[in-house]
Amino acid sequence: MANSHPAVTDNEIKIAALKLLAYCRANDWAGYDPYDALNSGIFKALRTGLVDAVQVIYNIFDQSPEDELFPVCRELNIGVIARVPFDEGSLGGKMTLETRFPKDDWRSGYFGPENLGNTIKRVDKLKQILPAGMTLPEMALRFILGLSSPHCEVSSISESTVVQGSTAEMTIGA
Repeated sequence: MANSHPAVTDNEIKIAALKLLAYCRANDWAGYDPYDALNSGIFKALRTGLVDAVQVIYNIFDQSPEDELFPVCRELNIGVIARVPFDEGSLGGKMTLETRFPKDDWRSGYFGPENLGNTIKRVDKLKQILPAGMTLPEMALRFILGLSSPHCEVSSISESTVVQGSTAEMTIGA
């Protein structure tokens, strides 16, 4: 998976990196993880024919890839991997207005006073429409996995009970 850092603004450099990855790769697949999925440079990179899959931030709260990225990926037969399906933890169902992260945890800035309150309001609205017996993490995964794009999701989970629940949720209806 090639990552695109926001400091690299020259699309030719990004495409050269993809070509190098394609040349050096040990298997037959190459992925691209753009820092900003809405950057127009991503479409040029995808159209090189060197990319088999793209990994983007996509969840109930950030559906922006649906507008342009997903249609292009369908057109070019490029797989989509959704990352951050639980919105950095807010869709895990445990965050509250009192949630605080250690200063060395990057979420302490992301879920600072200006963002935490609005995030909790959005989460509370989702909780009001949860079907009986469904958890918030299950809803988040079903949202992603119920679409034709993306093709899979990547979540970062640190608690074994959440891992077990997420695994069970992915097999429901399978």
